[in-house]
Amino acid sequence: MLYWGDCVKEFIKNFNFVWKYAKSEKKKIIIYIVLSIFNLAFSILYPFISASIIVNLTSNNIQQFIYMGLVFLLSAIINDTISYFQSKLYQKIFRQTYINIQSNLGSEILKLSNKTLEENGSGVFIQRLVGDTRNISTIFTDMNKYINGIIINI
Repeated sequence: MLYWGDCVKEFIKNFNFVWKYAKSEKKKIIIYIVLSIFNLAFSILYPFISASIIVNLTSNNIQQFIYMGLVFLLSAIINDTISYFQSKLYQKIFRQTYINIQSNLGSEILKLSNKTLEENGSGVFIQRLVGDTRNISTIFTDMNKYINGIIINI
């Protein structure tokens, strides 16, 4: 059974391993994290704005109701725009990290002897080249999920 501490240790170990392939994307990763924080802030604001809308509606304060409705609409548009750019940025980070890992793994496979390739079959190495690369490069999705989960739980 894995405990929280074990999961964190494994995550840090995996992150450090992948970081050498994603280092070239450091600026994009920082921007992605900042956008995630803004996204999170808007998600926290939604219940407060919604509560204000309900209070203004029940108080027959129509002008304030409309104003808060527009604030809610504007914040939703901004949040969705941030999410769009965050998604595009993630695709670029993922693609470049994937290419870096695949290039490194491919060069390591080329270093193997013919005997090793014949014993294991080329299909095994092709499967590892594609499958392992995708699994390794998804660390940033996991990182975003963990960070958002921690902040939301606070």
